[in-house]
Amino acid sequence: MAYIGKVPSAVPITSADLADSIVTSAKIADGTIALADLSATGTKDATTFLRGDNSFAEAGGGSLVYLATASGSNVSSISLDGYFTSDYTHYKVFYTTVPNTNNTDSVMRFRQSNADVTSSIYYIAGTASYLSSSSTSIATNGAWGNSRFQISSSDQTSSSAYPTTGEMVLYNPLSTTLVKTLTTNNIGYNSDTPPSAIRNHYYAGFFLSTSAISGVTFFYEGGNITGTIYLYGIKNS
Repeated sequence: MAYIGKVPSAVPITSADLADSIVTSAKIADGTIALADLSATGTKDATTFLRGDNSFAEAGGGSLVYLATASGSNVSSISLDGYFTSDYTHYKVFYTTVPNTNNTDSVMRFRQSNADVTSSIYYIAGTASYLSSSSTSIATNGAWGNSRFQISSSDQTSSSAYPTTGEMVLYNPLSTTLVKTLTTNNIGYNSDTPPSAIRNHYYAGFFLSTSAISGVTFFYEGGNITGTIYLYGIKNS
């Protein structure tokens, strides 16, 4: 618009200068609104999603929350470390492993401050059911004050077609007032020529330390290990 005289001084536009609803999405450049500018409630980070009720929350899908995976091929051990948090009190570990030499037992250790604990403070008891083409049996097994948890009571085959597969439950690994507990269940073959002998193992044990646990390590009594372990947190509600 034309004017006579001096050029008017520039004055910043304020919200009072804009009529309600005058700015449409077409006037907003793509990718210019930061998460911090949203009025949605909840924690805005890489683990949450914006729901229809304008709140950030964890994705649905059940009570198990995936945390980490570790794997190895023909290595001395496989460890998961540093993934326990105050968000969970119960954890599940799923594992599938094969020894690289025949006739060896699968075992595990807890880790503290990112190192395996080799002290003789592992106590475990359980049962092993045995099935073969000629016989069946159930035996009780245990270990009192060992330097590791034995999680299969029989020799394992090195055949990759017959892995030892199982799951483990851990309670409150970060507690500094409770000794640590675990339960584990798995199946494996204990013959050089499977499936001539099948074993199912169930064990429960105490780790007599009230110090926080930072992780777990899986290995075999003799020879190397090949396999994968998965860690999940169990939601408290």
